[in-house]
Amino acid sequence: FKMNIKIAIVLIFISSLTAFAQGGSNYSIIGIGDIANFHTAAQAGVAGTQIGMPSSHAINTKNPALWSQITHTRLQLGYRFNQHVVSESDQDLWQNNGGIDGIMAAFAVDTAMGITGSLGFMPYTTVRYLIAQPLTVSVDGLTIDGLNSFQGSGGITTAYAGGSYSPFDGQSVGAMIFANLGKIKTTYTSILYDGYSTDTKTEDEDSFRGIGFKFGYAGELFENFTLGSYYEKNLNMSVQRVRMYDPHISPQPTPDSLDLDYVFPDAFGFGVSYLTGKFLIGADITIQDFSNFDYNRADAPAVDTIPMLYNYKDMMQFSFGLKRIGNKSRSADFWDKITYSFGAGYRSLYYDVKDMAVNEWYGSLGMEVPVIGTTIIDVALVGGQRGSLNNGLIKEAFFTFMVDVSIGETWFVPFKRDF
Repeated sequence: FKMNIKIAIVLIFISSLTAFAQGGSNYSIIGIGDIANFHTAAQAGVAGTQIGMPSSHAINTKNPALWSQITHTRLQLGYRFNQHVVSESDQDLWQNNGGIDGIMAAFAVDTAMGITGSLGFMPYTTVRYLIAQPLTVSVDGLTIDGLNSFQGSGGITTAYAGGSYSPFDGQSVGAMIFANLGKIKTTYTSILYDGYSTDTKTEDEDSFRGIGFKFGYAGELFENFTLGSYYEKNLNMSVQRVRMYDPHISPQPTPDSLDLDYVFPDAFGFGVSYLTGKFLIGADITIQDFSNFDYNRADAPAVDTIPMLYNYKDMMQFSFGLKRIGNKSRSADFWDKITYSFGAGYRSLYYDVKDMAVNEWYGSLGMEVPVIGTTIIDVALVGGQRGSLNNGLIKEAFFTFMVDVSIGETWFVPFKRDF
């Protein structure tokens, strides 16, 4: 069940787009795929900056302590569309995908005490690629052409439930328990264009399950200045692998299976924000160290002078966000009621390829549009670049459009307190 031979072939494909690719990022072939750095349009509008940025309607997925800022019970549904432009030295490939991005709810039980519960589903990783390369085999003086291809799909979804509480004015804490569930399917096909040859296909379907906890803090250190932090503890990730060999010889494929356990890395982050007039300014840093992660890890080559095709390493993200907060007055002009968001970020991904780090830079624009009552539509556009053309790698330009609908209602009526 070792994946080393297949991984080696795949990483060669990554460095040479001689045929075609479609669906999503070709880098999602590595590890558990592309890890989402934001889950809602409200977060995307400020480039994912959210650990220390309070919001009265957006459900925070990084820092559960900020749920205490939500003023109404909310149901939120999101949609995401991704466009990738994959570039090699001599060609560009356009590919896209889209779908429902997450369903979340927050229940403002007691706004005076900051008691809020939340639950939902959101994407954690995405795998979507199709890579192919021409194949030439010489046997007994006969040259046969063919095609090798790798296709991957699926990803991991996070289901969570938790709550927040504000024991002191301007200070809040929160916690959640989450489960990571999903499937990643990989298909490797080898086709030879010869009537005497047999095509081969191998399919791996990995089913993931694991749980973890997240703890958050948010506090106003001084007037209009908020500090936020979170710590995410992951327990072991269990993977059940089913492999199907289908050499097109027997009428039924041959299945095999194996249960594997992996230590999934913890994560933590810090964020700050400052409110000045109509403007909310914030910045985040998050860190997650994958250097000891073993899922589909490539072994070191026999010759020390040959670099490994890829290594896992620590992932770091920095982001900056700015919001121009809309006018809450009913008599205000419609365009003045809109909250406008801007952001920029940098992320060092959790792997390097051929001893070269794969990094991404991105910028964002967003709007929070009030509709009817407490209903808000968030819209965001994110654009950036990942990787480079150095050392035979590929470069990807990516564009993401996100829209969320957040419906708010008053479910719990505050009651009078005597102090």
